[in-house]
Amino acid sequence: MATPTYDLLSTITTTSVVSSVTFTSFPTSYKDLVVVVNAKANQNDSFLGLRLNNDTGNNYNFVDFYYPSGYTQKSNHNKIQMHGRLIDTSWTAFSINIMDYREYYTHTPIMARYGDGDSGTGMTAGRWANAGRVTTINLFGGQGLQLAVGSTFKLYGIAG
Repeated sequence: MATPTYDLLSTITTTSVVSSVTFTSFPTSYKDLVVVVNAKANQNDSFLGLRLNNDTGNNYNFVDFYYPSGYTQKSNHNKIQMHGRLIDTSWTAFSINIMDYREYYTHTPIMARYGDGDSGTGMTAGRWANAGRVTTINLFGGQGLQLAVGSTFKLYGIAG
Protein backbone atom coordinates (compact mmCIF):
# COMPACT_ATOMS: atom_id res chain seq x y z
CA MET A 1 0.00 0.00 0.00
CA ALA A 2 1.34 3.41 -0.94
CA THR A 3 2.05 5.94 1.78
CA PRO A 4 -0.37 8.90 1.61
CA THR A 5 1.26 12.20 0.68
CA TYR A 6 0.31 15.75 1.52
CA ASP A 7 0.44 18.11 -1.48
CA LEU A 8 0.20 21.85 -0.83
CA LEU A 9 -2.68 23.14 -2.96
CA SER A 10 -3.06 26.73 -1.77
CA THR A 11 -1.85 29.21 0.85
CA ILE A 12 -3.65 32.30 2.12
CA THR A 13 -1.81 34.78 4.34
CA THR A 14 -3.82 37.73 5.58
CA THR A 15 -2.27 41.09 4.69
CA SER A 16 -5.06 43.02 6.41
CA VAL A 17 -7.56 42.25 9.15
CA VAL A 18 -10.30 40.03 7.66
CA SER A 19 -13.43 38.28 8.90
CA SER A 20 -13.04 35.15 6.72
CA VAL A 21 -10.97 33.26 4.16
CA THR A 22 -12.24 30.94 1.43
CA PHE A 23 -10.64 28.15 -0.58
CA THR A 24 -12.17 27.33 -3.97
CA SER A 25 -11.17 25.57 -7.19
CA PHE A 26 -9.26 22.64 -5.75
CA PRO A 27 -8.86 19.36 -7.67
CA THR A 28 -10.92 16.22 -7.06
CA SER A 29 -7.93 13.92 -7.44
CA TYR A 30 -7.28 13.57 -3.69
CA LYS A 31 -8.93 11.39 -1.06
CA ASP A 32 -9.04 13.94 1.78
CA LEU A 33 -8.22 17.58 2.43
CA VAL A 34 -6.37 19.13 5.38
CA VAL A 35 -6.43 22.81 6.30
CA VAL A 36 -3.62 23.97 8.58
CA VAL A 37 -4.27 27.31 10.27
CA ASN A 38 -2.06 29.55 12.38
CA ALA A 39 -4.17 32.53 13.40
CA LYS A 40 -4.50 35.32 15.89
CA ALA A 41 -7.61 37.40 16.54
CA ASN A 42 -8.60 40.93 17.50
CA GLN A 43 -10.52 39.76 20.58
CA ASN A 44 -10.41 36.98 23.17
CA ASP A 45 -12.53 33.87 23.60
CA SER A 46 -14.06 33.41 20.21
CA PHE A 47 -14.14 30.48 17.82
CA LEU A 48 -13.17 29.57 14.29
CA GLY A 49 -16.16 28.57 12.18
CA LEU A 50 -16.26 26.35 9.10
CA ARG A 51 -18.80 26.08 6.29
CA LEU A 52 -18.66 23.98 3.15
CA ASN A 53 -20.04 25.04 -0.25
CA ASN A 54 -21.38 28.28 1.26
CA ASP A 55 -24.08 26.23 2.98
CA THR A 56 -25.63 28.33 5.77
CA GLY A 57 -28.47 25.86 6.38
CA ASN A 58 -28.78 23.76 9.52
CA ASN A 59 -26.77 20.90 8.00
CA TYR A 60 -23.89 20.65 10.49
CA ASN A 61 -23.60 18.46 13.58
CA PHE A 62 -20.58 18.55 15.87
CA VAL A 63 -19.16 18.05 19.32
CA ASP A 64 -16.33 20.32 20.46
CA PHE A 65 -14.07 19.48 23.42
CA TYR A 66 -11.88 22.24 24.81
CA TYR A 67 -9.62 22.09 27.85
CA PRO A 68 -9.96 23.74 30.33
CA SER A 69 -13.57 24.85 29.77
CA GLY A 70 -15.54 21.75 28.72
CA TYR A 71 -17.49 20.82 25.62
CA THR A 72 -20.20 22.02 23.26
CA GLN A 73 -22.53 19.81 21.25
CA LYS A 74 -24.77 21.05 18.43
CA SER A 75 -27.18 19.31 16.07
CA ASN A 76 -28.74 20.88 13.01
CA HIS A 77 -26.49 23.92 13.28
CA ASN A 78 -25.47 26.38 10.54
CA LYS A 79 -21.70 25.85 10.93
CA ILE A 80 -18.98 23.79 12.60
CA GLN A 81 -17.52 25.70 15.58
CA MET A 82 -13.97 25.09 16.80
CA HIS A 83 -13.47 26.76 20.20
CA GLY A 84 -9.70 26.96 20.02
CA ARG A 85 -9.75 30.28 21.87
CA LEU A 86 -8.62 32.53 19.12
CA ILE A 87 -7.14 35.32 21.19
CA ASP A 88 -5.36 38.58 20.56
CA THR A 89 -2.22 37.82 22.56
CA SER A 90 -0.96 34.57 21.00
CA TRP A 91 -1.28 32.40 17.92
CA THR A 92 -3.63 29.41 17.75
CA ALA A 93 -2.82 26.41 15.54
CA PHE A 94 -5.58 24.31 13.92
CA SER A 95 -5.38 21.15 11.82
CA ILE A 96 -8.72 20.44 10.11
CA ASN A 97 -9.32 17.18 8.22
CA ILE A 98 -12.13 17.07 5.65
CA MET A 99 -12.56 13.43 4.70
CA ASP A 100 -13.96 11.99 1.48
CA TYR A 101 -14.62 15.52 0.19
CA ARG A 102 -15.21 14.41 -3.40
CA GLU A 103 -18.01 11.93 -2.64
CA TYR A 104 -21.46 12.90 -3.94
CA TYR A 105 -23.67 10.52 -1.97
CA THR A 106 -22.34 10.62 1.58
CA HIS A 107 -22.14 13.13 4.40
CA THR A 108 -18.70 14.70 4.88
CA PRO A 109 -16.83 13.91 8.15
CA ILE A 110 -14.73 16.70 9.70
CA MET A 111 -12.11 16.37 12.46
CA ALA A 112 -10.15 19.28 13.91
CA ARG A 113 -7.42 19.53 16.52
CA TYR A 114 -6.09 22.77 17.94
CA GLY A 115 -4.08 24.39 20.63
CA ASP A 116 -3.36 27.95 21.63
CA GLY A 117 -0.44 29.69 23.25
CA ASP A 118 -2.50 30.15 26.42
CA SER A 119 -2.37 26.46 27.51
CA GLY A 120 -5.69 25.43 25.94
CA THR A 121 -6.16 22.46 23.65
CA GLY A 122 -9.16 20.92 21.94
CA MET A 123 -10.75 18.73 19.33
CA THR A 124 -13.91 18.96 17.23
CA ALA A 125 -15.64 16.07 15.48
CA GLY A 126 -18.51 16.76 13.14
CA ARG A 127 -20.16 16.23 9.81
CA TRP A 128 -21.70 18.19 7.02
CA ALA A 129 -25.04 16.45 6.54
CA ASN A 130 -25.46 17.33 2.91
CA ALA A 131 -24.74 14.97 0.04
CA GLY A 132 -22.51 16.65 -2.50
CA ARG A 133 -18.87 17.10 -3.38
CA VAL A 134 -17.05 19.80 -1.41
CA THR A 135 -16.08 22.65 -3.74
CA THR A 136 -15.66 25.55 -1.29
CA ILE A 137 -14.19 25.79 2.23
CA ASN A 138 -14.95 28.93 4.22
CA LEU A 139 -13.27 29.66 7.57
CA PHE A 140 -14.44 32.63 9.62
CA GLY A 141 -14.37 34.16 13.05
CA GLY A 142 -17.33 33.89 15.39
CA GLN A 143 -18.88 36.57 17.56
CA GLY A 144 -17.49 39.43 15.46
CA LEU A 145 -13.97 37.99 15.45
CA GLN A 146 -11.52 39.47 12.97
CA LEU A 147 -8.48 37.45 11.88
CA ALA A 148 -5.20 39.32 12.40
CA VAL A 149 -2.61 40.32 9.82
CA GLY A 150 -0.18 37.45 9.23
CA SER A 151 -2.69 34.65 9.90
CA THR A 152 -1.92 31.74 7.57
CA PHE A 153 -4.23 29.13 6.06
CA LYS A 154 -2.76 26.24 4.05
CA LEU A 155 -4.82 23.72 2.10
CA TYR A 156 -3.33 20.28 1.47
CA GLY A 157 -4.62 17.39 -0.60
CA ILE A 158 -3.98 13.88 0.69
CA ALA A 159 -3.41 11.27 -1.96
CA GLY A 160 -3.97 7.67 -1.12
